[in-house]
Amino acid sequence: LLFLAPRRYEDRSRIKPISHITVGHFETIKGTVMAKGKRRVKGGLWILQVAVGDDTGVVHAVWFNQPYLADKFTVGTAVILYGKVQLYGKKLQLQNPEYELLEGDETDLIHLGKIVPIYPLTEHLNQRVLRTIIKNTLDTHLEHISELMPVEILKRHRLIGLREAVFNLHFPESMQLQHEAYRRLVFDEFFLFQLAIAIKKRRAAHLRGIAHVIDGPIYAEFIRSLPFSLTGAQTGRLSSTDPNL
Repeated sequence: LLFLAPRRYEDRSRIKPISHITVGHFETIKGTVMAKGKRRVKGGLWILQVAVGDDTGVVHAVWFNQPYLADKFTVGTAVILYGKVQLYGKKLQLQNPEYELLEGDETDLIHLGKIVPIYPLTEHLNQRVLRTIIKNTLDTHLEHISELMPVEILKRHRLIGLREAVFNLHFPESMQLQHEAYRRLVFDEFFLFQLAIAIKKRRAAHLRGIAHVIDGPIYAEFIRSLPFSLTGAQTGRLSSTDPNL
């Protein structure tokens, strides 16, 4: 989990007033839950609609077939939403947006209000769940990561520390730090690969090959069977191993 690299990132740190969001764009807004309601339509599909407003306007967040989300949104609760803006009639709408309820410490947001990692997924696992698992893993295990590079190598190549690199791999404070994190981890991968080759090469330098002595009647018969005469150089090399030639 610590070294599972995101496949891309989304910058959700730019929160806009609702009146400034653009139809057709992915936007991040912050507001207060004003009203909510859910209904079942033809075919048994549930539709949950939550009205979120700020001082500049109102946007309607809509989720399909997720009625359980209604319990998460209480009128008066502050929330951040991220999704694609659409116009439904005359209403601004976000379909199936990602959300973050602002309860307590707003500086510890995971899914919104920052540069957010997008991971490769497998079946039945969504971004929100995996992102939460990785954040909990960082909180629990990041301090146990030990630096493996000597300080002089880090200074020489202007590399950040391993713990800082792992954290900014997942939740970078800026895209520059994300770049530095990748640079450090890629350096480690190639360094260890080259180190393994160097160790193998050094061990091989002390190994002795298997020497074969070429002599006997079978060898002499083979030389006599050749349809050509050996050159002086060939005869010299051969005679060095076979005193009979």
